[in-house]
Amino acid sequence: MPRAASKSTKTRATPYDVAEHLRTPEEMAAYLDAWLEEAPDDAAGIAKALGDIARAKGMSQVAKDAGLVGGGEEPRNSGGEQRGSAWL
Repeated sequence: MPRAASKSTKTRATPYDVAEHLRTPEEMAAYLDAWLEEAPDDAAGIAKALGDIARAKGMSQVAKDAGLVGGGEEPRNSGGEQRGSAWL
């Protein structure tokens, strides 16, 4: 008896980026706390979590918070001096 042709449907998977779902400082802190609680010795995992938070917050905001960028958006070195050449 011949088999009926089955119609194959492909499942499309899209990459999941947790950074898109970390919207508030409280969510970011809870995410990092979860990593620290679940895997306190996993340096790579904790670094990934910090990277996720940095992407969620926006790298320009991270640079501002770290004092690496001044009001004119010019990068600064560790001494606070502007480094315009860093953008080249």
